[in-house]
Amino acid sequence: MIRQGYRQKYFPEDEVASSQAQLIRDDGKVGIDLHYDMVTKNSFFPLDSTPFWQRLQPLSIAGQTVATLQPEDALLVAYIHGSKEDWRSLKRVCDLAELIRAYPQLNWEQILEPVERLGNKRGFLLALLLACNHLSLPLPEVVSQKFKVPPQLRFIAEQLYQQLVCDAELENLLTPSDGLSFFIGGLSLVRIANTDSFRVRVQYCLDIAFRLNEKDRAFFPLPDFLYFLYYPLRWFRLIKTYKF
Repeated sequence: MIRQGYRQKYFPEDEVASSQAQLIRDDGKVGIDLHYDMVTKNSFFPLDSTPFWQRLQPLSIAGQTVATLQPEDALLVAYIHGSKEDWRSLKRVCDLAELIRAYPQLNWEQILEPVERLGNKRGFLLALLLACNHLSLPLPEVVSQKFKVPPQLRFIAEQLYQQLVCDAELENLLTPSDGLSFFIGGLSLVRIANTDSFRVRVQYCLDIAFRLNEKDRAFFPLPDFLYFLYYPLRWFRLIKTYKF
C-alpha cells in the first residue's frame, strides 16, 4: 500500500491501540482501514473474538461459498462498531436492526452472556432501544424480561435518534442548566453514562486525554526523535481548542 502512494494516517501507537492500520492516499481522496482484530486493545467492550473464528458458517454468494460470522457473533460485532462511533451513523443502527429482523431465532442467552460479564448491559440496552424503538422492531422478549430499562436510557436513545434523522441539536445529558453537551473536549458523555464499570469510565477518560492522534501531529509537526514532546503539546492544543 505504501508503494501505491498511501501513508499512515495516525501514529503507530494509535494503530496498535485500535488494531487497525488506517491508510490514506497522498491526494487525500481515498482512505483504507486494514483491521487485524475485531476488538481494539483499549476497547470499552474487551470481547475475546477468538471463538468467533471457530463458529464460522458457510454462505453462498454468486456461486461461491465463503465463511461468515454466526448471526449471534455478527450482532455483537455490529454493536461494537456502533458503540465505538457513539451511534452517530444511522447505518450502524440499521445494521443492528436488520440483523435482528433477519434472524428471529437468535440465541439471546449467548449474546447477553458476554454483555453482562464485561459490564456492557447499559450500552447494549441503548443500542437495542435505538434499533427497535424506531425501526419497527419489538424489544426481544428475553431482554425485556431480564433487564429493566432505566428512563435515562430511553431519553438518551431518543436524543440520539433525533440527531440521526433530524440533525437536531442534542439536548443536555443531565439537565438543561448544566451547560453540558453530549461531547466535551472529545469525551463522549454517552459512552461514559452507558458503561456499567467505573473503572472502564476512568480508563476511557484517560485514553482520550493522553492518546495522540493526527490532529496533534498537524498542530505542530515534529521529527521522530522529539516524539515525546507531543504529549505536553497535546494538552496545549486541547486547551486552545476547547478553551477549558
